[in-house]
This record gives sequence, structure tokens and C-alpha cells, in this order.
Amino acid sequence: MDILSDILKGANFSSAVYFKTGLTAPWGMKMGESGVAQFHLIVRGRCFVKARHDENHDVLYGGDIVVFPRGHAHWLADHPRSKKVSGQEMLHSISLNRNDEIADPNKDKTTLICGHFEWNQLDHPFFNELPNMIRLSVTSEQSKTFQGIVNLIIDEKGNDQPGEELVVNRLAEVLFIEILRLYAKNKIKEPCFLQALTDPEIKSALAMIHSDPALNWTLTSLARDVGLSRTLFANRFRNTIGQTPIDYLTNWRMIKAKELLRSTNNPISQVAGMVGYVSEVTFHRVFKSRFDTTPGAYRKSIPV
Repeated sequence: MDILSDILKGANFSSAVYFKTGLTAPWGMKMGESGVAQFHLIVRGRCFVKARHDENHDVLYGGDIVVFPRGHAHWLADHPRSKKVSGQEMLHSISLNRNDEIADPNKDKTTLICGHFEWNQLDHPFFNELPNMIRLSVTSEQSKTFQGIVNLIIDEKGNDQPGEELVVNRLAEVLFIEILRLYAKNKIKEPCFLQALTDPEIKSALAMIHSDPALNWTLTSLARDVGLSRTLFANRFRNTIGQTPIDYLTNWRMIKAKELLRSTNNPISQVAGMVGYVSEVTFHRVFKSRFDTTPGAYRKSIPV
């Protein structure tokens, strides 16, 4: 069981790449608060970046990528004092091939690839632990996969070949996974969900829950199946995941229930059984306590 893939599927993860463009100084681009995780890949040159909640700006160089997983407002510019236009205005100008209106063609050029990663908001430790900003560098990271994906995106974006948009967006999805792997590796001293996937017993317990959330799992059965005592298993799980095993199980069942309510026409009683609830009344109660709405009302609220 690939746990991270299962989580991203449940969140309906996707990506989009807006543009690849060269900008000449002076230029600046500002993005407001967003419901998506925007990213910027510096192909060549350099630029400054600053998130609204940060006191200081940072400098990005060719080969760097910065991601804002929580959609925080931020800006990029050739210089902190340069005028900054909105991302929409920048995209519109690029689409009309009018970069000269926002940049001086006689100055140094910075080439950017910009886009976003998107997922349905889930109350899950993986998403809850994502930081405000992730920055990685092709030149400093040891991952050949990371370097290879970045180079493929750079080569593919803007080549006007059939299927370019689909290829680039799929490559961006793979890039996100590799960014997460490297981020978790760099957080080796701090407990996080991705680090928990390197713990054989905890990973095994998560795999069992994800493979069959409808099974009548208990703390005792999970601990027994991974070969740990109840106390050791419960403590290690909570220390790495931030939830008790049963809380995690309940939360994942509710996530799967939402997915089933969205994607199927199965009766609610059947959905309840598919996520481990023999009693439809109990399922209604747990669902409402988590989402402040009933399963039926949630299904009716889904756009057709």
C-alpha cells in the first residue's frame, strides 16, 4: 500500500503550469492569498521572494524552486523596491507577448516557470504539517530524480509539441512528490507524517488502515499485527503522527466517506458499511461531529 499516493488520490490532487517566461529588470509580481499551493521555478537568473507573513525577503537563483503549500500571499521581483503587478496582470501580459510593457528589454533577464498544486482540503496530518514555504535547489539537492524532473519541465514547457500541457502538468505532479520527499528528508530531526512512513511498524499500521478502513480495527489488533505491545505502539504512533491510532482510523474513514459520497450514488447506509460502520446512526453522528453537516446534506451540496 502506497500511503502517500492514497492520501493524494483522496484529496483529488492535481497541478497546473501557467507559463514559462523571461522577464527583464525592473519587474515584480505579487500573488494574493490563494486556495492553491503556488510554485515558482527559477530557470536562470535570480530574483527576490517574500511571503507576506515573513519579515525578510529571500534570494532565489537559477535551479531554485519555491512552493507556498498554504497559499500564502507573496511576491517575486528583480529587486525588493521594484513595482509589482498582480499575477493575473502578469499572465495577461505574457499571453499577449507584451512583456515589454512591464520590463525593460535592455536589462538582465530572469526566466521563470510558475504554476500551482491543488488538492481538496483534508483534515489530515500530512496536509496539516505542511509549512508556509518550501525552498529547494537543484544544485544543492542530491536527488537525481528532482534534477531530472526539473530539467524535463524546463525542456517541455513552451516547446509547442502536441500534448505539451498534459505532459508538463503531469511532470509537475511528480515534482511535487519529489519535493515532499526531500522536504521530509531535510526535517529528519523533527517528527512529521512523512517521517512516520520510514518507521516500519507505524508504516505497516497505516498501510493496514488505508488498505481496509472498514475492518474492525482496534488498538489491540493493530499493535498485535505490527508486533508491538499496545502501550509501545500507541505511544510511538501518537509521537510520530500526532493522533492516536483510533483517531487516525476514524479520520481516514470520514475522508473516505466524503470521497464515496462525492463519487458514487451508493445509499448512505452502504457508504457507512464501506467505511466500517454497521450502524447508520453511528455513521451519521460521527460524520456530523467531524464536518458539522449530515452525509445527506453534504451529498446534496456537491455541485452537479
